[in-house]
Amino acid sequence: MIKIINKKRLLEKIDWEYYVFEENNSIELFIPIPNPSPGFDILYVLNEFEKEMYLHIGIKVLEG
Repeated sequence: MIKIINKKRLLEKIDWEYYVFEENNSIELFIPIPNPSPGFDILYVLNEFEKEMYLHIGIKVLEG
């Protein structure tokens, strides 16, 4: 049996502001929120339109 282990590839980041990962042909936006303590994280998987726009324009398309 062959097991394929998928790894996330970091595409872009600004530490403690956002991280953009690619995995299995999808793109994830990860935003750490430190307050209120102990904080939490937002994880968002881009839909196909957002993914295409991000690949053409970059993070500016996701800031809104």
